[in-house]
Amino acid sequence: MKLSSLIILGSLLGISFFFSLAEMSLVAMSKLRLRHLVARGSKKAKILQKLTHRMDETITSIVLANNFINTAVSSLGAGICIALIGPRWGIPLAALVMGTLIIALAEITPKVLAIQHPDRVALRIARPLRVMVRLLAPITRGF
Repeated sequence: MKLSSLIILGSLLGISFFFSLAEMSLVAMSKLRLRHLVARGSKKAKILQKLTHRMDETITSIVLANNFINTAVSSLGAGICIALIGPRWGIPLAALVMGTLIIALAEITPKVLAIQHPDRVALRIARPLRVMVRLLAPITRGF
């Protein structure tokens, strides 16, 4: 097992964390506060307003990207476990470990954080989320 595999695995989990955080913060944020921030001239609030006006495309982009990332996490985790202990026990171990990591670190934790501070989180993720939605637009418009 290479250190680079673990670094990639951690990075992918971090990206999945971001997408889950983004998804929940967009859904939970105060639309009234958003309108107030837009009226005050907040650039990030204006970005969020545009993203929420196209909520179907935004959520589709988040879910699509997060599913691909989580699949990559599971695949890489399986490869690591198989390399360490062989296919007989590596595959079930990978399913258990990767499933637990994804659920705990990349699904539940970011969503709880986003629910606790939806407006603050949404404002912080506005710019990178806009970039991701634009990059995935050619794919998501087909859904």
